[in-house]
Amino acid sequence: MVTSLLLTLLAAPALSAEPYVPPVDALVDETFKSPSEDGRIGVVWWLPVEFWEAALHDNPDVTASQAAKFVEVLRPYTLLVVVDGTMGPMGAATFRPESEVRATLKLRDAKGKAHVPLADSAVSADAMMLVKVMQPMLAGMLGQMGASMGFFFFDVAVDPRSDQGFAAVIGERVVSFQLPVESLFRPVHCPTCSRDFKGTYKFCPYDGTHL
Repeated sequence: MVTSLLLTLLAAPALSAEPYVPPVDALVDETFKSPSEDGRIGVVWWLPVEFWEAALHDNPDVTASQAAKFVEVLRPYTLLVVVDGTMGPMGAATFRPESEVRATLKLRDAKGKAHVPLADSAVSADAMMLVKVMQPMLAGMLGQMGASMGFFFFDVAVDPRSDQGFAAVIGERVVSFQLPVESLFRPVHCPTCSRDFKGTYKFCPYDGTHL
């Protein structure tokens, strides 16, 4: 089931529906980080279950029941897709193997506690199927960088609608995620000035109207 869901993931059109379904591209903008500095390149992509809910919504090849079961497989975990590498003087990229990234990767929660990735053996077989399907897909789309992406599951809950941010720590590199994920909230409209704002806005910044 996991394989068939992933193969049809990008084929579904974006349709309007109730309740509010956030745009997938907006979610990616907030959850995909690509820090590059001092000759280092990399990616940290956080994939909360809300991403999958939005991506599978109204997909004609996936029933609501199938989508719900798929999401429940991933709900116990926080999933980070990480690649870490260096750029040579001539522009050639070299990426660290997954085992090296795993040895230095931690998730630091809002209270400052550090969590290490779960061993693959501690992750459910259905969740690991996601890795087996997505890795070749990413390699086909992104080449060497995609092939070098590691999938890391953490036994820690992160609520993307809260204001409790977290950080991925890769050795000395810190990649922070500020919460809430604003695209998860329905945009709000100011009846006074007729402007639209992000759903996290409580008041219109132009005229003070309560939204």
